[in-house]
Amino acid sequence: MSVKFEWHGDKVLREITNKLEKATGRVSLPDLMPAAFMKRHTRFESLNAMLTASALVKEGTTTNELAPILQSPEWNQFVAANSPFGSWQAMIKAAGVERVKRAFGK
Repeated sequence: MSVKFEWHGDKVLREITNKLEKATGRVSLPDLMPAAFMKRHTRFESLNAMLTASALVKEGTTTNELAPILQSPEWNQFVAANSPFGSWQAMIKAAGVERVKRAFGK
């Protein structure tokens, strides 16, 4: 009696790799933290609304100006006071985990 075995692992690994690359590639902060994430974890409708409410970010703030604000102790305090996360880095990490789960349909 012979047993025929077909290996489809390469296809599965390729699909997993593609999904993982899509989920973990370079993304903008609003894409990393979509409205659903923000509503679930904060009282804000969007990341932009949270940034505006912080009073740390003014209208017309450039990306270069935003980077140091998001690394400031004041922003970490605002995140901790307005979300279940103790810091901005914790919020980013949680958003990344959710993004990967979404990519895999979880």
